[in-house]
Amino acid sequence: YKFYSQRKIREAERKDWKLLELIKKNMDDSAIFQKLYSTDDEILVYARLKNRLSDDINKALVASALRQKEFEDWYFFLVFKYYNQKNRHEIAYYYLKKALKKAEESNNYDLVVILYQNLLRSVRYHQHEDYGRLKEKLLTYENYSFLLRKLEFQCAHFEEQLRQSQNLLTDSKINLKEALQLIKKTEKLKPLPNRLKLLYLKLKSLYYIILRNYDRVIEILIPEEKSTLAQNFDDLQDKDLQVNLMIFLINALTIENKFEKVMQLTPHLHKMIEKNEVLRARYIFFYYQSLISSFCKLEKYEEALKLIRIIESEENLAVNPQYWLYASLNKAICLYETGCWHEALRAVARLKTQETYNHIDVRIKARIDLSEILLRILFGDMDFAFQMCRSLEKEDYLTDMADKAMLQHLKKISNMNFKDMIVYLTKLALSDEVIENYSDKQIINYKKWIQKFIQSIKE
Repeated sequence: YKFYSQRKIREAERKDWKLLELIKKNMDDSAIFQKLYSTDDEILVYARLKNRLSDDINKALVASALRQKEFEDWYFFLVFKYYNQKNRHEIAYYYLKKALKKAEESNNYDLVVILYQNLLRSVRYHQHEDYGRLKEKLLTYENYSFLLRKLEFQCAHFEEQLRQSQNLLTDSKINLKEALQLIKKTEKLKPLPNRLKLLYLKLKSLYYIILRNYDRVIEILIPEEKSTLAQNFDDLQDKDLQVNLMIFLINALTIENKFEKVMQLTPHLHKMIEKNEVLRARYIFFYYQSLISSFCKLEKYEEALKLIRIIESEENLAVNPQYWLYASLNKAICLYETGCWHEALRAVARLKTQETYNHIDVRIKARIDLSEILLRILFGDMDFAFQMCRSLEKEDYLTDMADKAMLQHLKKISNMNFKDMIVYLTKLALSDEVIENYSDKQIINYKKWIQKFIQSIKE
């Protein structure tokens, strides 16, 4: 910034530089004002200085960014605009063509549309350009740009729904009809340009994730002739989407219990993001998440706890409500599975006291409450467990039939003596209800919990 600002003003004493240094020291706003100005009357001068500093820093950042390869298309477009306004049409045309080439290479369809529109307007200065061919190209890219917006909007909508539900809910309020129509419309466009191909695969993956059809996710992301997603998309420039699809694939493989494949892909995911600060900040959590999910499925809970503690220790991860919810919930599950029931109950209690907890879906809250009841019964806190059962039954937020059935069983056993409990739960463990419906879909596996509880009573 200092190098940039020196081009306009050269002074020995510069208050904007002093202000920048004081801001970098995290000083209070009133303390900074007192350092720079002697009287309170200069408060407006200080406000103008802050605004000018903010504007100049942004201009310096933009000027610096335009030198980077990923912004070359915009850089050439701005140079074109400058010369075009000066009526230097030959030079403007040269930079317009350069901008067009870079924008097409980077699949920046919005900019390509703008550039073709400008090319059509200036065709009178360049007789060698074919107006009909340019118009046809413009219409093609306008179609791509429109489809891109629709795909991005639908993907964002799905991701928000999954974020709110943490994909723990068995029913879905999402209208899938529009997404299916969009998928079918996109399939008709062949061959698809790179960015659209990736977005189409992302939407299709999200569609099947919401339907919980993870076999289809694996099928579309690993064609038979390829062994990994990386081989399909290493040559594509949109690394952000490439990482996204890798995460979908890893999660689908984890859910389908294909851990050997997961362990092959997680190091590649880490390699994709480790050298890019922006991608690392955005996706390192999902790298940890994929490993935690695999370790939990493999019952390596100590390994999972180590990674959860890393998430809790990294400030940029710990402050994210979604990441915090995932880490806290899985910490409680891992502690429960390792026999640290007291710590697991404390983890659930701490989870429920946080402000973020108030904003998650009430149906997920109900399932977390049900998990807390299971833990409290393990401790013999029957009165509290019975009261929670009654409260949860009254609220009626549980939607899964297995959850509802388990709540009724817990309500009954919380009023029994230990001898009757063993008889009741032993019969329940052998029933078709438990064998057919109780699985890893629950936060705490009910079937395993029944076995643990019977064992704890006998001991």
